[in-house]
Amino acid sequence: MVNIQPFRATYYNPERLNNLAEVLTPPYDVISPQQQEAFYAAHPNNFIRIDFGQKQAEDNESHNVYTRAAETFQSWLNEGVFTHSPQPGFYLHTLHYQHGSRELSRTDLFVLCEALPFEAQAVLPHEKTLAGPKADRLKLMEATHSHLSPVFALYSDHEGFLNGYFETVQARDPLFEFKDRDGIGHSIWYDADPEALAKVQHWFQERQLYIADGHHRYETTLNYKRQHADEAAQYPAQNSVCMYLSNIYDPGLLVLPTHRLLKPSVPLPPQEALLERLGAYFSIESVDPAALPARLAEIPVEETGIGMERDGQGWLMRRPKGLPDGLLPERSVSYRGMDVSVLHDLVLYKLLEFSKDWAKDPDYILFSPDWAQVRTWLQDQTGQIGFCLNGTAVQELCGVALAGETMPPKSTYFYPKMPSGLLLARFENAL
Repeated sequence: MVNIQPFRATYYNPERLNNLAEVLTPPYDVISPQQQEAFYAAHPNNFIRIDFGQKQAEDNESHNVYTRAAETFQSWLNEGVFTHSPQPGFYLHTLHYQHGSRELSRTDLFVLCEALPFEAQAVLPHEKTLAGPKADRLKLMEATHSHLSPVFALYSDHEGFLNGYFETVQARDPLFEFKDRDGIGHSIWYDADPEALAKVQHWFQERQLYIADGHHRYETTLNYKRQHADEAAQYPAQNSVCMYLSNIYDPGLLVLPTHRLLKPSVPLPPQEALLERLGAYFSIESVDPAALPARLAEIPVEETGIGMERDGQGWLMRRPKGLPDGLLPERSVSYRGMDVSVLHDLVLYKLLEFSKDWAKDPDYILFSPDWAQVRTWLQDQTGQIGFCLNGTAVQELCGVALAGETMPPKSTYFYPKMPSGLLLARFENAL
């Protein structure tokens, strides 16, 4: 059972800051050191100082990136840089963006959701997590006593039950609106109507949620909840995770492919031998490598398509949808049918003997949602071979999660990313 709750959000005070684009940041885990420096310089109240502060040579147990984050956060609260809603409510967020020639919008619902272990089957994951990021986020949560970055989760509302509620809320004046650094429009509405909130809460009780982005943040909340159970009576919000929820049938929910680049450290056979191995499973056509994304988009859903570039030459590989019979027959239909599963389990692990231990190691493999970036890496010899993919369908993600499985690394890239610092949940006043 999914137990969502209205909460009292903390957010940048629109009366103090008239350009939120100057203070919000991308998710911390996609920020380079150069970008981190630029965000520091962008504005003295930039969220980077709280969510992803710079380390200093003299850091120690009592004075470090986490203590500075807590001190900065409290200082800004005292100065009125942040404000909060008068009482708990739900927050509706709509973003307006352009992708290619398409104008799109997506609606998200910000809530607190009871943090339950995955075994409860209320919130379902699709990827494995790493200890390092969870330890980092736990220290930051312990220092700030807050949910600083929400988890992105999906729900299924094919009938559009929530659409009427969304339309009612969106008919009012928004809490605030702005355009971010990428020109993406954001509108936030706040609703504290008890009757409407209760109906939404009741509807979600019969649903499941699928984590789209934020597995480390969700598991960090579980760790905090377990380690600080004696504080839960005073701070009940620590037992929940801040989430924004999107309908898998929202036409503005966009999942981009994540293309792969293999580094020079990966041993590869000569190209003639590689094509011979691949030819046992794929029909292969020589194509202009720049045209691979467009050619892949033309492939029907009942087929698997993978693009490949090496030494300036491109190939389009096609086969009947999914993994061949006999390879991982124990895996679910959803997992076996994904193009990214065919790339990893058939092409990389079986045919290229690429170690699974390398699958997230930047010494061996790099990822980008931009095929042009992969081609640039090939041209400057950062890597030796690139693989181009179509995006993973959201229904495939949900099917893998329902089967209790995890997907290959970087199987999805949801776009656009939610800015960090938009809505926060402080344990002391969120509920």
